Amino acid sequence: MLNAQEALLEQEKSIAELEQQIENTRQSLIVMCGWKGSGHPQIGDVPEIDLSVIEAIDLEGDQQLALENNYTLQVNKRKLENAKDADNQAKIKKTIASNERQIQLSVSNAWQSLQTAKRSYEQAVSQKNLEEQNLSLSEQKWNAGMITQYEYESAQIAAETKEIAVRTALLELQEALETYRWNVNGLASAE
Repeated sequence: MLNAQEALLEQEKSIAELEQQIENTRQSLIVMCGWKGSGHPQIGDVPEIDLSVIEAIDLEGDQQLALENNYTLQVNKRKLENAKDADNQAKIKKTIASNERQIQLSVSNAWQSLQTAKRSYEQAVSQKNLEEQNLSLSEQKWNAGMITQYEYESAQIAAETKEIAVRTALLELQEALETYRWNVNGLASAE
C-alpha cells in the first residue's frame, strides 16, 4: 500500500513539474511579446496551430526575405553607400558578407528549432491519444471490477499528465513559430 501511495505522489509531483514548465513557457512568451517580465497580461488559450502553415514554409525564400528585412544589414549597406575611402569600404563589405551568412544561419537554426518543436508536439499528441485509450480501457476494467482503484486513478493521472504535455508542447511550438517569423521579419541575428 505504501508503494502505491508513493507512486501516486510521484505522479502528482510530475504533474506539478509539467505545470511549472507551462508557467515558464508562459513567462517566456510574455517577454517575447514585449511585456515586462513582471507584467500580468491577460493570456487566453493558445490557438491551435495549423501544421500546414509550418509545412508550407519555404526556407530559402524566407532566408532571402530575412536578408531584405534585416535592420543591421540595411544599416551596414547604408554605411557602405556613404563610405568614402577604399579601406573603410572593404571593411564594411566584409561585415556585410558576415552579416548575410549569420542571418541565413539564424533563420536556418530557427527553422530547425521549429521542426523539432513540431515533432515534439506531434509526439505529445500521439502519446496523449494512446493514454486516453488506456484510460477508457481502465474505466471499463474498473466498472467490471477487474482493476483496483489505485490502478484506475493511476490511469487518470497518466492521461492528465499527457494532456499537460500536449499543452506544453503547443506553447513551445507557438514560441518556435514566432521566433522563426521574427527572424524572417528582420530580427535575425546578424552578428
